[in-house]
Amino acid sequence: MKLLLALTAFALPLSVSANLPTHQGTLIELDNGYYSILYNCEKRGYEHYFYVTQADTGNVKRKSGFFQDTRLPKKCQQYGTFTYKTPRKSPKFDRGHGVPANHMDFDKKASDSTNAFSNIVPQSAPLNRQGLWRHTDKLIECNRDNGPITVYGGVIWGDDKSNDYFVDSHGVETPDFLYKIIIKPTGERNAWVMPNSNVAKENNADNYLVSVSYIESQTGVIFDLPNKHNVAAKSFSLPSSCDLS
Repeated sequence: MKLLLALTAFALPLSVSANLPTHQGTLIELDNGYYSILYNCEKRGYEHYFYVTQADTGNVKRKSGFFQDTRLPKKCQQYGTFTYKTPRKSPKFDRGHGVPANHMDFDKKASDSTNAFSNIVPQSAPLNRQGLWRHTDKLIECNRDNGPITVYGGVIWGDDKSNDYFVDSHGVETPDFLYKIIIKPTGERNAWVMPNSNVAKENNADNYLVSVSYIESQTGVIFDLPNKHNVAAKSFSLPSSCDLS
């Protein structure tokens, strides 16, 4: 299956569903106003997401609880919204957001909607809290006051069954990899594919830089972006001062 991603890189639409790939089968488009998701009904998790940031002019309080996305048929939902629990001494996993609440903190409805389980997959706790995934969220947060940041992200499910701890409890496999593409207003771009484990961190971020064409080869998505075979020489750095609220 090939998916065509036709995106207007620096537009800031009120509705972004038109910017998602065309698709077949069990992928469902979910338009959340300021961001959109392609949801995999069979896998019971998000496949891709897209958004363009707005300036950090708000600071709405993050919603505390998680909830089912009732737009999805019951058969497509994870079995529950409770935490992902693993056996003792096994790797720990969070209810990992695709689109983070903080990047939607200018609008309470949009921020609250990020806690829907249509935006959640099992994500390595170290990766989510201190690792490269967290670092990329900070990069977006710290740079969005300099202009709109275009963000693409998603999962690569893979075929490693050893980390599929939550098939019985939640009905969802654990993605083996996650990817994220960040494009600054200048057109500068970073793209990473990171293992869903504790290995990818800020201090080794360059090891996980890839080309957009590599992500295409792993996901079946075709991005409408220039110079897709290029790999950034270096990951973006955090600015010297940044308000992460």
